[in-house]
Amino acid sequence: MSFSSRRRNYMLQPHRRDGLIEWMKHMLQHSFVLDALDQTAPETFRHFEELIEEHREWTRLVNESTSSSTTAALQTKGVNSRISKLRQLVPTVGVFHTNLPLRRAFKAYDDKYKVTARRHVTVSFNEIRQILNLAQVMALCGAGASSSSSSAGGSPPPPPP
Repeated sequence: MSFSSRRRNYMLQPHRRDGLIEWMKHMLQHSFVLDALDQTAPETFRHFEELIEEHREWTRLVNESTSSSTTAALQTKGVNSRISKLRQLVPTVGVFHTNLPLRRAFKAYDDKYKVTARRHVTVSFNEIRQILNLAQVMALCGAGASSSSSSAGGSPPPPPP
């Protein structure tokens, strides 16, 4: 297929999408339809944080157990299932290397862009991607570690001496 025919048939070819972001968008869609996004979105992002933390713990335990009987090693460490809850919901989910303060990131994003005040436009794929990116930056800057850090604007902490 030549370049020009791909350009003409742009919408005919399926695009690769991130399964985690699509799932998060679907979970937030219910709140938008019920016009309760401002009340339920922070709790939904809290639930996402819990699932991601459980997935991180599961991934860490799987990586630590290098024996041939992975299931037995996981059960001795307190992990009963072979896959995490998040992996069950989103089979294509990858590895998370840091905690993601998603509630704080959503609050900061909502303070700036007023996502919860909208009535006719739901949260988009790119907005959820931006919230995840903001949470990653907050985690790397250390802003996600303490709940009493600087303003919601997300200004980074001062550099170490």
